[in-house]
Amino acid sequence: MPTLTKVLTVTVTPEQFLENCSDNELKELDLLIQSPRYASRINEKKEIGFNQDKKDDTTI
Repeated sequence: MPTLTKVLTVTVTPEQFLENCSDNELKELDLLIQSPRYASRINEKKEIGFNQDKKDDTTI
């Protein structure tokens, strides 16, 4: 019998993913998200805007 190989690309939203998790999987995800490994990424503050350290060369 011949073998068929197919490549599929599926887009799943976070909400769709969570809706299909079991109660235990949701609990495990919650524990992981609250762990320092992921909590630091969630609470990380990133600077938004222009870099103010450069000198303005447009002065006369």
